[in-house]
Amino acid sequence: MYNIELDTKDVILKIENKWKNLADFIVDLKKKNIDVSPKIITALTCCRSLINHCKYHLNNKNNSFEFQKIVAQLSRDILDIESSLIIIAADKLGERYALEWSVKLGERTLGVEDRVGVDAIG
Repeated sequence: MYNIELDTKDVILKIENKWKNLADFIVDLKKKNIDVSPKIITALTCCRSLINHCKYHLNNKNNSFEFQKIVAQLSRDILDIESSLIIIAADKLGERYALEWSVKLGERTLGVEDRVGVDAIG
């Protein structure tokens, strides 16, 4: 039987983990003296608020259609932030750095061809 509540909890946990990794990504970019747009920082902060909101409502057994829409929008917002940061990283620090963070963020895993390509570059 399909349990939407458990699935939603899992999705929110994954979003929260991605949020933490994105925050680490921003810290790493700032350590490398790369400016990150205040809009991205604000968007990430808003996502944190929505994550907390979602966790609260899950604990109170509120899993309405509107709630599902919020979770879906939150997922899209996190993906948009991730994409923006990867583009900034590739532009300012190179594709290799961006690929490393892409892997850390779980966007993709390195396949054999990627490892060969990276080894050939560096």
